[in-house]
Amino acid sequence: MTIARHIATIALFSSALATSAIAADIQQPVSDWTGWHVGAGVGYGMVNHEIDIDAPGLGTLDFSGFGGEGGLATLEAGYDLNVGSNFVLGAQVDYTYSGVSTDINGFIGGLGSADYELEATHAISAIIRGGHLINDNTLMYSLIGWTHTWWNGDLGVADNNGAPVFGASYDYDTDGLTLGGGIESAIANNTTLKLEYRYTMNEDANIFTIPGFLSIDENANVHTARAVLSYRPGVMGADFDGSEERWNGLRVGIGGGYSMINHVLEASAGPAFGAELSGIGGEGFFGTAEVGYDILLADRFVAGIQGDYSLSTASTDLDAAAFGGSLSYELEATHSASALLRAGVLSSPDVLWYGIAGYTHTWFNGDLDVPGLFSASYDFDEGGLTAGAGVEVMLTDNVSWKSEYRYTNLGDVNIFSGGGFTLDSATNIQQVRSVLTYRF
Repeated sequence: MTIARHIATIALFSSALATSAIAADIQQPVSDWTGWHVGAGVGYGMVNHEIDIDAPGLGTLDFSGFGGEGGLATLEAGYDLNVGSNFVLGAQVDYTYSGVSTDINGFIGGLGSADYELEATHAISAIIRGGHLINDNTLMYSLIGWTHTWWNGDLGVADNNGAPVFGASYDYDTDGLTLGGGIESAIANNTTLKLEYRYTMNEDANIFTIPGFLSIDENANVHTARAVLSYRPGVMGADFDGSEERWNGLRVGIGGGYSMINHVLEASAGPAFGAELSGIGGEGFFGTAEVGYDILLADRFVAGIQGDYSLSTASTDLDAAAFGGSLSYELEATHSASALLRAGVLSSPDVLWYGIAGYTHTWFNGDLDVPGLFSASYDFDEGGLTAGAGVEVMLTDNVSWKSEYRYTNLGDVNIFSGGGFTLDSATNIQQVRSVLTYRF
């Protein structure tokens, strides 16, 4: 992954500066965004550990890689400065406590079991951000900064009766570039809520070396979405003026974003053998188109229905070379379709905070190539439950912009069965997306 690709992702998500021309009729702000702020929040994240193995004289392997996921909690403090009438620049520091982890569990009948966990336990970040006030109390922004993450690995081996045989634990830490964006809006006087996306590209770390014979390196990409409630003196809540009626009616939208995939694998051979990997990771961009209909209820509440279709490049990749030959494999989530319900509350006539739930069906394509010897391609599809949350902001009477987080849990798929052995896969997909919408 290149930095340029991830900068493009952030542009899709925040689009704070790109929408300024649309919002040309913004009035001079009444709220004062200059000042300090403190906040606390929660979120969810996925990690993709990319692995590079180099054995001089034997071969190489690049795997895109091992996945994991988990929740997080965060505390932050910062200072913002109004620049001109409608722009905000700021800096902040934050601490994140994380449960994002990759897990391997297995047993061999008659011998015992082994469990391994690699967890991003906590992180600190120093962030700068810049954004545009879409209205008096709503900020769309992009961010860039530095994140330091602490990792913990735990390995435990037990005998057939569950008694510990061996245990080991190790720690290391990494630095990484963090890019992201979000929307922050006042929900009451001196109180704001923000939905924020971050992508952290950690530095390469050497995890095992035998000089002149074997070197194993890994780098972890961490993809998080978080909601943060902040206290910031000077930012005022909004008055309702009847313009909420704009939320009624048909809408169409187009947008894109970034997704991370985690394939959870489970293998079993009856009482003889069992293993679970939390799992195989992948990531990539997607573009989407949607159509929906909303109804305003009781002046402040909005309920709606929508369908959308997405084209994706999110994939897991493996490239290997050894003994004069090579092998490549790609498993890609090529496209998906969703049918969703959503419901939310207006924090101002221009800003809707909402939750979504529904069904998503995703199509996958697998390609295996051994040059000069063998190639194969196969397709399969899975459906499952999607849940998430987002914030949508009116830019004009007919145009809105929304940033949304989704988590999709696809159903189990049997990959192989035979000879008493089974291999099953369950796929989880985390997405952040931004959509520009026209309302009729």
